[in-house]
Amino acid sequence: MEEKTALAPIIERNRDVEHVMLAACRYGHHGLGVKNKDKRLSLLAVTDVHGSETQMRSAIAYLNHYDAFDGGICLGDIMPAHFNSPADWYVDAVLSANKPFYTVLGNHDHGNSADATLAATPKMAFDKFIAPTLEKMEMPALDQPYYCKLFEKYGVALIVLNGNDTPDGTDEKGNYKIHRGVEMYGQAQIDWLVRTLAEIPEGYHLLLASHTFLHAHDVVECAFSQKGKRLNWSHSGNPYHDTELLTDIIHAWTCGTRLSGVYTPIREDLPAITVDVDFSARGEGIFVAHLIGHFHRDTIARSKKYPEQMIVSLISTANDVWQNHACDLPRAAGTKAEDAITAVTVDTGARELRLVRIGSNMTMDLTERTYIALPY
Repeated sequence: MEEKTALAPIIERNRDVEHVMLAACRYGHHGLGVKNKDKRLSLLAVTDVHGSETQMRSAIAYLNHYDAFDGGICLGDIMPAHFNSPADWYVDAVLSANKPFYTVLGNHDHGNSADATLAATPKMAFDKFIAPTLEKMEMPALDQPYYCKLFEKYGVALIVLNGNDTPDGTDEKGNYKIHRGVEMYGQAQIDWLVRTLAEIPEGYHLLLASHTFLHAHDVVECAFSQKGKRLNWSHSGNPYHDTELLTDIIHAWTCGTRLSGVYTPIREDLPAITVDVDFSARGEGIFVAHLIGHFHRDTIARSKKYPEQMIVSLISTANDVWQNHACDLPRAAGTKAEDAITAVTVDTGARELRLVRIGSNMTMDLTERTYIALPY
């Protein structure tokens, strides 16, 4: 009875979508005639919490209540503004999860500034947000903010990238030469990525997660993509935005081909990135989608260069007018609009990515978002 009282607010507010969430996760479907019942990885996703402790703890309470979920993931921007804000509340919330929980770093988690009193290196951000929660990730040896988790039961590989992987150099005043909000991947991370992709077992389905998406795209018209020009994500802050670095790598992996090239940024103070990898020995890969936050908008998109590569952007979990002004009706405290978390299911049997919104599911365009199944 005590546990039910503690979990009641977020659960009771969202009873109307509970059956949809359970159906999407296919939880409890056993018996004759049910095929591929163990082919569905289900994660509860939060993103852009921006210091909203109440919403983070509510999400963990929801995660803990339902056995349908295999774990949870935060897609970045834990901090309200800068790196120097306290993060004990986030670590405590994650450690209270009764399932694995994975963290992606966002631009605000690096400080979103060049000021050394407000910002941090990727290693400092890792030590603050991820290192204290490694027991929940079941990855005790991890020492960097990008990693790969294999879900052997489902044949799914989750790769988490750090999209703000800027150099650590400082100027004569001790501030960072490169703003900690710049969107980029460093050479070491790219080298790790191509090695890791080559080692993913044959037949695994790849779900990629990072805080932001760095390349040109086309929005897919559907119930989860809000209308209007505000969906055209800007990449002006990404010095490698003309290179299609990441999409080229994923394309080579899915096709089982070789990729060799030099990716030159538009800024002279950043190095070129070199890629030379041959995936032909591994063979073709199966790409699910690129899961992101950052834009505070529900959007389904496709890479302009490789339309088979799907991008899924989710709205901010924060219960804050500023965080949600771009897309949602006001978050009313004490109603389901206060919540904004998403059940994300990879169904490898049906080759579908399924999304179910728990909480805020009405846009300013009065479009309802409850459920969508996206073939891949």
